[in-house]
Amino acid sequence: MAFITVCKREQQLFDSNTRSRPRQWLPSFWQPLSTVAVAEHHDTAAWHDTHGTVCSRCAHLGHVFPDGPAPTGCTVSTRRLYSYTPVDSTIKK
Repeated sequence: MAFITVCKREQQLFDSNTRSRPRQWLPSFWQPLSTVAVAEHHDTAAWHDTHGTVCSRCAHLGHVFPDGPAPTGCTVSTRRLYSYTPVDSTIKK
């Protein structure tokens, strides 16, 4: 079943078809639904120099790692809990 991850303010963030590590305890995706919904920024606040991601309606989501599948080669690991909304496969994004 396909699903969309949604933040606490109902912003659609990721599609299950872009999930990169389905068995990992931390949800991770290789591409957001939109660069407007999920933005990337340089994050030096962590213990190491990395790239973070933020939701346009909420706050910090997680970090970007260069170990994902094609076509992006990146993985966005999220730290926040979101709802998973089932998607009708006939709906166009």
